[in-house]
Parts: sequence; structure tokens; C-alpha cells
Amino acid sequence: MRRRPGLVVGLLFLIGIFLVYGGSAFAGITFNGVRAFQTGTYPYAIATGDFNGDGNADVAITYDRHHNISVHLGNGDGSFQAQEIYAVGNCPASVVIGDFNGDGKADLAVANDWDGNVSILLGNGDGTFQTQQTYVVGHRPVSVATGDFDGDGKADLAVANLYDDNVSVLIGNGDGTFQAQKTYVVGNGPKSVAIGDFNGDDKADLAVANDVSNNVSVLLGKGDGTFQSQTTCDVGLYPSSVAIGDFNGDGKADFAVANEWDGNVSILLGNGDGTFQAQQIYAVGTYPVSVAIGDFNGDGKADLAVANIGSGNVSVLLGNGDGTFQAQQIYAVGNEPLYAVGNGPYSVAIGDFDGNGTSDIAVAGGSVTGLRGKGDGTFELIKPLYSTGSSLSLAAGDFNGDGKPDLAVPSFGGGLVSILINTTRPYPALSASGPVGELE
Repeated sequence: MRRRPGLVVGLLFLIGIFLVYGGSAFAGITFNGVRAFQTGTYPYAIATGDFNGDGNADVAITYDRHHNISVHLGNGDGSFQAQEIYAVGNCPASVVIGDFNGDGKADLAVANDWDGNVSILLGNGDGTFQTQQTYVVGHRPVSVATGDFDGDGKADLAVANLYDDNVSVLIGNGDGTFQAQKTYVVGNGPKSVAIGDFNGDDKADLAVANDVSNNVSVLLGKGDGTFQSQTTCDVGLYPSSVAIGDFNGDGKADFAVANEWDGNVSILLGNGDGTFQAQQIYAVGTYPVSVAIGDFNGDGKADLAVANIGSGNVSVLLGNGDGTFQAQQIYAVGNEPLYAVGNGPYSVAIGDFDGNGTSDIAVAGGSVTGLRGKGDGTFELIKPLYSTGSSLSLAAGDFNGDGKPDLAVPSFGGGLVSILINTTRPYPALSASGPVGELE
């Protein structure tokens, strides 16, 4: 099975060599002082949190083809301290932040793809971490998520094992240690795992995207740390990204799934009892790899933005609020059904970058560009493009404490992360902003 670049949720910061490019204004949005930082090669997965309790955003990064992670402490002005390196397993593929020993300090859980285990690094609260503890899971663990599966208020872990076609569940003891894994069969090629409540019983359930069997596995939690056997929902070929939202306003969780080889998106409406209706299919571009949820026309109904790597564009589908979506070509700028954004967009981030109260879309691929929302569900292309190298992910956040969403963009092959500081003037209060950094 081929290994595809992961779609990373979060903020990537790589500290080292500092470069500055000239900023420019476009469509009412200005990014200035684009900074590229060099560090380890092949940045792969990312998690952000406050590791030393100073209120500033810090970052933990895994690196493909390596045996470590790096931790970067933020100074609160858009700059970061020199990295600290911590040993983990071989080829760490996914990282999450949680409090695994109940001391109120951020800890890390890392899924090590080639070692078949998970590393736990307990935080000391001063930005440093203790030596890893490892726990055996399955073959090729590629995704890890944290939640409370037995209702004891302690963090537990769920891990998708790509080659074993199962999910490992590790129940936390609350002191930073975990019980031995329990495994649950899912579909073929589980690529990602997400946590939600799919039957309204206030117990954590699991959704797993299986990119070989072309379905989504749903495992309903019993509330005691165990799960029922899977039920499966058929989707399209090679599902690569799943987003959970409420598409028909009934308060029940629904799924949106990007089907990479079919060039479409599957919508599965939840019945509220842990089952889902048969998929509805909506055409998008070629090789869709990422889907995000936002409200692009201000009607309070969930809309979708999809990154299409093959056709080099982003599809926008406006929700009708009843679980259906309008066709993508209805929302074109001019007569174009899609928004051309350059080659190979891998992921999108949604935020209000110009502070006008409407959602905009930032896109990462061969370069960084964006779509400025007009508030009616249509967009205009933001120019110029910012060259950041081949980028597998994109994140929005406030990196310098000025209340404006900035951008962080990694370059997978070049081992760089570019920080684009938002210098838009004037800019309303942050409370007027839309959602920031919603990635799948």
C-alpha cells in the first residue's frame, strides 16, 4: 500500500534559518513579513498547545523517516525559541495533546508508524517533557485520538492500525500510564479515527475512515471503555478525509467524506441512534483529499470546502440546512464552477482573515493562496500566490497576539515552515471573526 502525505490538523512551526519576503495587499487582506524557518526534514504531523503555562502557543512536530519529535516554545510575538528534540519511535505519523496524569500540564501521545507502538511523553509544565513510555498497538498505526471512553474523567487513546484493519483502544489510569490495548475490527486500511457521540447517549463513539474497503466504520461506545462491534457505511473510492458536523439542523452528528479516487463527496446523515442513512453523493474536483466545514453565506447552515489535488482547485458546496447541498458550480466566481488556486491544493483552513465577519478560505499546495468570502457563498481569488514549497497542510492562528488570524504553512520536502503574519488594516475585534483553522 502506498504511503500518502498526511493531512495535518494544526499549526506547524520550524525554528532555525530566518527569511523575509516582501508582503503585499490584495482584496482587502495583507500578509507581510513571510518568515521561513528551517529545521528537521519531512515535517509530517503537528499539535499545538501551551506547554509551559505562559499563555503563548507552542508546537510539537513529528518528522517522517525519523525517530523523534521537536518542541518549539512560542514567544508570543510570532517568534519561537530554539527547538528541543525528544526521542520517540520510528516514523512518527500522528501526535495529540492531552493531560494523561491529571496534573493540568500538557502531555503528548505519538503514534509510531513503523514501530507499531505509541509513545507517551509527560509534560513537566515548564516546556520540557519526560522520556517516552511506549505501549504496543497494531501494525502501521497512522492516526491517534484522545477522549474519555469509560467516563472516569481520565484521558484514553484510540489508534487506527493501517495494516491490521483494526483500532486499538488504550484506557488511561490517570497517572500517565495506560492499560494494555483492546482491539476492535474495522474495515480494510483504516486511515484515520475520529471521536464523537453518534447515538446521543453522551458516551464517546468512534468513526474510522477505511481507504481500501471504501467505507466508514462506526463503533458505538458502551461507556465502560469498551465498544460495540462495527457497523459500516459505504462511501466512495479511497476515502481520504472525514468531517463531522450537523448538516440538517437536527442536533445529530453527520459525516462528510472526501472520496479521493471518485472525485466526489459523500454525505451521510445520522439518525441519532448510531446508524446513518445511505450516502448522498456530490461531485467535486479531481482527487479530493481534504474537506472542511464552515458557514460561507451567513445563514447558520453548514457548508463545505474541498481541496482537489488533481484538478488544482477548491470546490465549495453550500448547505441547504436539510442535509442536502447545492451543486458546486452554482457558487462560481463569474462563470467558473470551481475556484482555480494553482497546482495541488492539499488542505484548506477557514477563517475571517480580513475581519469583515465573513468566512474566507486559505489553501495550501504548491503555493499559498486564498479565497476571500463575499458573505453570500461566493468568493474572489486572493492574489498574489505566496510560494512556500510543496505544502501538505495549512493552519490559521494568532501567532503574535494581535487578534488577527495568521497562517502557518509547512514545506514537506524542504523542511521549512512559512509563517505569514496578517497585517490587514483596519481590523475589527477578534470577536467578529469566523471559525479559524478548521481542517480535515
